[in-house]
Amino acid sequence: MTRACLTLALVLAACQPAEEAPNAGPADTPGAAGAVDSTLLQGRVPRAIAGDSGWKYNVSARADFDGDGVEERAVLIADVALDARGTPVWEDGHRWQLYVEEPDSTRTYAYAAFLPNGKATVDVTVADSARPPTMTLLSQTPFALGVYEFAYRSPGTVVVLTRFERTIDPSRVFVGSPRP
Repeated sequence: MTRACLTLALVLAACQPAEEAPNAGPADTPGAAGAVDSTLLQGRVPRAIAGDSGWKYNVSARADFDGDGVEERAVLIADVALDARGTPVWEDGHRWQLYVEEPDSTRTYAYAAFLPNGKATVDVTVADSARPPTMTLLSQTPFALGVYEFAYRSPGTVVVLTRFERTIDPSRVFVGSPRP
């Protein structure tokens, strides 16, 4: 197991499942946070989609997130410029968003935040007989770490299954070989 996978496994093992809190509100409603803590959908991050002006970084995965037999697309985007080769030009901070898009282009936002000197990554979990796959987002800055597991239920409804957040003490950093 790689160090990054082991680290994430240890972090997730320490997480306690959160009560299901629906992301009430219609899909594509800017700032609609419903019962989800508004810090997961920051109002200062204007809703965008992959390819919008300034939102050039995007990664996506397809899965049947709601268990209806039709695949949806989960998309993670960041507001970053690309160089001539298409490589992101990372700066001191970026806005990040995670949304799920239905085949008819209806979008439901699960996460929107500004991460100073940070990054966000997202992975799809393995489905089992009890539930469809979920999305696990890891946000990292020099000062904070967050792990969120989102379950997409239907357009307009995202549930936070796991929420783990910790403040990092920048005066007590690990020293040694560089991180992978």
